[in-house]
Amino acid sequence: MFKASWALVGLLILSLNALSVHSRAVASSSEQSSKDAEQPSEPPTPLIPTVAPKPEVLHLAKVRVSGLRLEANVGVAENVVLGHNKKHNVVIVPNKEVRVVLFGMNFQDIGALSFTADGSCKDMEHFLEADFSSMTTTRLVVEMIFPKTAAETDSFKLCVSEKFYSEPHFVILEDPFTTVTTEIPPADNVMPMWLACTCLFILLCFSGLFSGLNLGLMTLSPYELQLYIASGTPQEKRYAQKILPIRKKGNQLLCTLLIGNVIVNVGVSMLMDIIVGTGVFVLIGATAAIVVFGEIIPQAVCVKLGLPIGATTIPITQVLLFLMFPVTWPISKILDMFLKEELTRSLERNKLVEMLKLSEKSVIGGQSDEFKMVLGALELYDKTVAHAMTRYEDIFMLPDTLNLSADMVTQILEMGYTRIPIYEKKGLDDDGGRINSKDRKNVIALLFVKDLALLDPADSHNVMKIASIYNHEVRRVLVDMPLRNMLEEFKRGEYHMALVERLVEQEDKDPIYELCGLITLEDIIEEIIQCEIIDETDAVCDNVHRKKRHRKKVS
Repeated sequence: MFKASWALVGLLILSLNALSVHSRAVASSSEQSSKDAEQPSEPPTPLIPTVAPKPEVLHLAKVRVSGLRLEANVGVAENVVLGHNKKHNVVIVPNKEVRVVLFGMNFQDIGALSFTADGSCKDMEHFLEADFSSMTTTRLVVEMIFPKTAAETDSFKLCVSEKFYSEPHFVILEDPFTTVTTEIPPADNVMPMWLACTCLFILLCFSGLFSGLNLGLMTLSPYELQLYIASGTPQEKRYAQKILPIRKKGNQLLCTLLIGNVIVNVGVSMLMDIIVGTGVFVLIGATAAIVVFGEIIPQAVCVKLGLPIGATTIPITQVLLFLMFPVTWPISKILDMFLKEELTRSLERNKLVEMLKLSEKSVIGGQSDEFKMVLGALELYDKTVAHAMTRYEDIFMLPDTLNLSADMVTQILEMGYTRIPIYEKKGLDDDGGRINSKDRKNVIALLFVKDLALLDPADSHNVMKIASIYNHEVRRVLVDMPLRNMLEEFKRGEYHMALVERLVEQEDKDPIYELCGLITLEDIIEEIIQCEIIDETDAVCDNVHRKKRHRKKVS
């Protein structure tokens, strides 16, 4: 029953739908045309241009390129490969043949290879498989030249074609590590130009300071500074007192000045590279600046003004010593260990003598008496008795046979000598009346003029008799005895005159001592003061050269 009722409902619904469909009005063609005339006409739809289909994008199926390396050919000394730029592109010199080495996988499937600057892969030479210098599955080598193009950026991208095509179908690799460029990037300046010029000026000033102080301070020894303090002008004393504590550090001061000079000179070269550029101009510019402004000019100034400049720059030197102490102190100690510490020594006597002679040459008017005395005293230590003695030929002597008559005593007094040697006369005089020289060399006694004071000239006593009464000792010295030692002997006061002898070698005999001169205290004093001492009784004014004294005649 229920099923029958549901079937009736379904039939009823279907009949209603059929009636609604067939009851819709169907417009005729005339009615439709009139309706179309009544409605406004619409504008025609514009035509859409046809877009050409995009070309097929190619991809490498098997070949994988990991990177490349560029090398100069064997035997080429020029640096062709310049490294990488900021984009990681390889930078090379244009128009130079290089070896391109590719690294990757499945290189056996590469059919052609090229580089492109405009993206067409047709602007450069193509390298087919037969053109490869060498090839393995992971490495491939070709030789090519990258020209200088007119493009804004001379970048060459790698083009690779696989073997699956009848003609090369290149795929451009956009990897920056496989891109080559001939555009040399400009050097990156680490500082502005004005700052580099300012720093260059400051470093040149320090270079000149170090070079000048090295000459001005190190040439002043501590001994010279002490001389300035003791005998210089008030200004020189102040300068020397400031410099002396720093100068005593010796090797540490030297290391500080040299290390500082090297550092600033390296800085000058680096700044010159920023200002001038690379190449030979940096070499010429840095050398000229360091030599002229860092060496020649400051050293020429400090040679003459080393003392005031060194004293004025003492604060800067102290700061440098403090800053470089960790480096310079160990080095200075090693130098002190091997080279010993700098000794404060006075000038050697012979050097002092030569220095006095040289300094006196610049004095207008010649040598002063004070200078002669100082020079004579210094030179005394280099002289022997032979330099100041009277030669035995010029010695005034008396024979032991002489009788002291009134005329003879008068003659002795007129000679002006206070001590007269007496020789033993053995032989006769020659025909000319000259005394035998061998007898004169045999001095046996000594007569003092004061011994004649109590004698009566009328008695005509024998000179040897008078000499034997007083028995004065005859002193003898060697000809090579230092003059300073002779002076010490005379200073004791025991005697002031001595006979000078020399050792004479004889064939088949023992050597003998032979008289060659006579030395007195007066001779040594004259050698010191560099002039002759003449009193009222002297008959000669130079005992060495026997220059006679010119006396004024009294009318």
